[in-house]
Amino acid sequence: MTCVTPITFGLAVLCVAGQSFGGLAVVTGAANANQWLGDAGAYSTITFTEFPYGTLITEQYASLGIHFVEPQGNWIYSTVSFTQDGWGLQGENSIDMRFDTPMRGLAVYYPGVVKAQFFSGDQLVYSWTQNFGGGSNKFAGFFGDVAFDRVVFKNAVNPPPWGSTYPVYFDNLYFTTVPVPGVALYLIGGVSIVCRRRERVVSR
Repeated sequence: MTCVTPITFGLAVLCVAGQSFGGLAVVTGAANANQWLGDAGAYSTITFTEFPYGTLITEQYASLGIHFVEPQGNWIYSTVSFTQDGWGLQGENSIDMRFDTPMRGLAVYYPGVVKAQFFSGDQLVYSWTQNFGGGSNKFAGFFGDVAFDRVVFKNAVNPPPWGSTYPVYFDNLYFTTVPVPGVALYLIGGVSIVCRRRERVVSR
């Protein structure tokens, strides 16, 4: 059973019946990006302007403790759709990131519909989908009260009849190990807490 309970500021807490596994505070909208960027403490930034268009990205950012492991490849992509700086990352099937150190926060700009999955080991701990239409200069920032060491972004649009998935894109990437004291404090201006039932992923 799913319950949606109105709370202060007209926002909602979405709770899935069963054992919950932590919470996720989500900041959405480019106008609200400073809510994440201002409260994340120390964080690392990747703009993807560091390499030429068409560069296959795998271990280039390993010094920051992040590895891009999508088998179909993640590539530097240049398009006006990325209004931050004109450069971003494209995944043919997904953008699959593994971290050396467990993270507590992650944020991106993205140009279209997207699904993000957060893992701790093989455990799926968060899942978030933005189904609204395309467009540029969108922002999503996540704060978790449970750490994650893998994040996968996919296009949220169902694949076409021939079975190939749609690519996924994002621009600037921000991530941090710093925990936010009391994730519930971020229930302000377009932020919500998402509680998910514990799930185990048996295949990747």
